[in-house]
Amino acid sequence: MSDNYNNEIKSEIIKLLKNKDPSASPYSITDFKTKDSEEIIKNPTFAPLFAMIRENIDMCCRGLNFQNKFKIVNAWINITPPGKYHDVHKHIGSAISGVYYVQADPPMQLNFIYDGVLDIENQSEDLHAKKLILFDSTLSHGFTHVNINEEPKITIAFNCVPL
Repeated sequence: MSDNYNNEIKSEIIKLLKNKDPSASPYSITDFKTKDSEEIIKNPTFAPLFAMIRENIDMCCRGLNFQNKFKIVNAWINITPPGKYHDVHKHIGSAISGVYYVQADPPMQLNFIYDGVLDIENQSEDLHAKKLILFDSTLSHGFTHVNINEEPKITIAFNCVPL
């Protein structure tokens, strides 16, 4: 994704945020999550992003010799302001989950927990803008450290199921 397109995504997210609460900003909210997947998946601004995501899912599945095709069934926006974090969780009910980082600055990391154990050195992904991460939906994960950056972390997350 180009910087210009990524900025367009960010502007659309802020517009959606303002539509829900005109006084809100990515800095003033406690935590922001959209609830309406269709609002995200069918938004024309996000169409090139979801096309790229679908291409990456297909490429990943081919590399793993999966026979199934997968469909994105829901998507949402997360904004984590400075001083906040994202709880550890799983995405039960889907097979593949993912997250696209619209805005994230080092030293942020997405942490994965295997068998209840968090090993930062071997089970973390460094985060930055325009990064896409796909993972097994049953894998515990989260942004377990407080956002120490001056900017909020902004993501679009999604779940997929086999067709």
